[in-house]
Amino acid sequence: MREERKTIFRTKDDLRIKTDEELNLLEVTFKDRKNLPLSKLQG
Repeated sequence: MREERKTIFRTKDDLRIKTDEELNLLEVTFKDRKNLPLSKLQG
């Protein structure tokens, strides 16, 4: 799972995601990230 998290937080733009709510969103959606544009995850 750590490797997948590295993929999620691979850019500085990703690192700007800090709030628990946004992190929760990533927890729920990181499996589907392959099918989603990065901009969708960043809202």
